[in-house]
Amino acid sequence: MKKQISPGSLLMAGMVIITVLMSSCVPSYKKAIPANAVSVVEVDVKNLVQKSDFMDQKESVADLIASFNLKDKTLKKIAYAIENPSKVGIDLGHPLYLFTLPSAEDVFFVAAVKEKEDILKTISSLADNFQVRTFDNVSWLYINNVLAGVVTENTLLLGNVENKLTYRHLLEQEKSFFTTKAGRWMRCHSGDITILANMENLSGKDRRTIECTITREFPELAAEMDESLETLFNSKAVMNLKFKSGKVALNVVTDSPYNKNLNVWNKRIRLADLKRMPNENLWGVFAMGIDGNKYWDELKKSLRPLMKQMTCQERDELEQLEDLVRAMDGTVVGSISGRKLDCDPEFVCLLPISVVDVENVIEDYDIDLGCNVRFGGNQDYSIFTNKLCYNSEEVTYPFAQARHAFMAYLYGYFNIEPAVKVLFNDLLNDADCHEMKVYDKCLALCELMEYAELEIPTKNKLSIAVYLNDKSQNALAHILTHGLKIGDAVVNYNCNIDASAPVKEKNESKNNYRRFINSFDDCETCRNIQ
Repeated sequence: MKKQISPGSLLMAGMVIITVLMSSCVPSYKKAIPANAVSVVEVDVKNLVQKSDFMDQKESVADLIASFNLKDKTLKKIAYAIENPSKVGIDLGHPLYLFTLPSAEDVFFVAAVKEKEDILKTISSLADNFQVRTFDNVSWLYINNVLAGVVTENTLLLGNVENKLTYRHLLEQEKSFFTTKAGRWMRCHSGDITILANMENLSGKDRRTIECTITREFPELAAEMDESLETLFNSKAVMNLKFKSGKVALNVVTDSPYNKNLNVWNKRIRLADLKRMPNENLWGVFAMGIDGNKYWDELKKSLRPLMKQMTCQERDELEQLEDLVRAMDGTVVGSISGRKLDCDPEFVCLLPISVVDVENVIEDYDIDLGCNVRFGGNQDYSIFTNKLCYNSEEVTYPFAQARHAFMAYLYGYFNIEPAVKVLFNDLLNDADCHEMKVYDKCLALCELMEYAELEIPTKNKLSIAVYLNDKSQNALAHILTHGLKIGDAVVNYNCNIDASAPVKEKNESKNNYRRFINSFDDCETCRNIQ
């Protein structure tokens, strides 16, 4: 009788196949990153090239680099490599990595190999006294007779460790970083540039160094730091940088036992309170959800070492502050605005506490608010402001980006445009004609930036984003385009010549560089290394 295969067995077999395929999809060169790496930096070159439109501007980048020093052959070779990435030998379709071993002093660079001989040519052209010693199709790299790395058919591994055994172990290890929980976690939170720090893998020596440093610098806190240090040494953090159309975002995500019991961020922001802030001539906004009881309990842990050194009067004042904070329940919001940054700013501050409770504190401490500050509110909140004709219930033009704080624990907004104008007005007023050209190009880049935001959307994540006025292309393309213009201005400034001469100087630099690269493939340093 023919045996039937059940659907469940087929499903199980499929899951096994998928698991095997997923475990084997890690490119072989990544396996050089060890499971116990303390830090890992990932640079997604492919994404960065695409987002920056680098291929359309690589010649301009190469010309600029070469023009910084017309006599420096190394710069010209670097410029050649930038303009001809396919001849470098590295497979830039895969990310580049930097990583450190449990001893943070041991640093390595790893990349996928596209053409081994091209890599050897590239290193030979850039490094003096370069030697290659090949055994069993593995090429060991030496500079000034000091081991600097190794190249196999698929992996380029460079480091500051001179021990061959370390390199062999990294190339032959069975368990690599991306098979670990930390590696998978980093992959889930990756960006165009990603940095992971895994304090769990920090060596005992480095842990003791950190402990001794804290004890030496902050002796009054040493007794209270044991728990905090233990939390630190059992934590991981990922920071990623993402370039988008009209936006650059920096995100920090943590994985720590501390996050599970963290009560500082215990209340989400009410958008209705954030919309009480007027948008007119706005410089900045800050908002934070707060459950006063939980917030103070958490804050008290941090204040404990300082409380031992307080006077009786300071402790009494702290108790008054405690009563005030514990009474808060809702959203703390504040804004600063004005027509000019150098004039007296207007502010609005909203506290989620009854106006009666605040009045009692003002009376107890005999606080003078000044003639320009108005105080009011109701049983739900209190408001301090020096803004004329402000009515929290009738804001004609409420804060425009309020929706960005939806479900966040903390939110901050900063209007970059007025700050840029003030900064560059001062710089341009004091600049000579040559400096003026550099500042003018820098101003053009800064004027692209509209505003910045700080946000804590979850207890373990912090985000900082800069928004641009021009959303027609990726932010990185804008940065590269303006960066090239700034670089050209700096080169011309360093030449310290008149307005017509920079063009001549730049053309001379470009022509010299072009003549150099045309003969580059025939030069002695680029011949095949035997």
